[in-house]
Amino acid sequence: MKRSEGEMKRLVALLSVPLIVLGLSAARAEATLLTFDLNSEFSGAQMPAQPLPWLTLTFKDQAEDALISANTVRFSAQASLTGTEFIDIIFFNVNPLWTQSMLDDMKFAYVSGQQVSQNVNPKTKVATDDITAEINGKNADGDGYFDVQFQYEASKSNLITGTGPDSRFGLSELSVYDITCALCSSFGVNSFNFLSVGGGGEGTFHAAAHIQGIGELGEGSGWIGDQPVPEPTTLVLLGTALLLAGRRFRARKAGD
Repeated sequence: MKRSEGEMKRLVALLSVPLIVLGLSAARAEATLLTFDLNSEFSGAQMPAQPLPWLTLTFKDQAEDALISANTVRFSAQASLTGTEFIDIIFFNVNPLWTQSMLDDMKFAYVSGQQVSQNVNPKTKVATDDITAEINGKNADGDGYFDVQFQYEASKSNLITGTGPDSRFGLSELSVYDITCALCSSFGVNSFNFLSVGGGGEGTFHAAAHIQGIGELGEGSGWIGDQPVPEPTTLVLLGTALLLAGRRFRARKAGD
């Protein structure tokens, strides 16, 4: 009998996992503040030296901060790195029901902190932020396809002048941008609470980032994300395993 009780506890624990995930998703769906802690290294590289999380992404609106303009989502990226480590790419997702024309209408306005790289028009010398949005157009080490990319400086010197202080996004620096979209349906904080399209590997993620300068010599690099979510095929296999475990428990109980 004790063995049966132990099996029941393990079965209940396994069944609780999907319920907990669904509960967290439901809680986030009602929030005006969305936070992703990037604390999982999924590319098989050396992990950054600092304690977790290495990067925290937040999305909030006027209901959370009165200083934010109406119909605007404020995106913040807070790094927690050390030494030579720095972030050069951040990926995240948008509502999968949006069309490419909606993504093209998205506007990103610099607010404060670390700025993304600048694309300089060789003729006009006008610089624009290196932020792009394309439906499933951004791939993170083969572990998912994302929609939005923030490209940060990978060189120690300033991209425009070729000289100056280190302009890379590292240490405990913060990068803040305001996002607006007139054409995007139901635009708000929850517009960014979606998983990447699976590409194999570790699973799907809400957000991912690429870190360079890892290790004593600063020669390592790798991809980080929030805790991976199993892809649909994995969930089907998990559900099948739970069903079989339940049937086996009932059969053993009937035989006792």
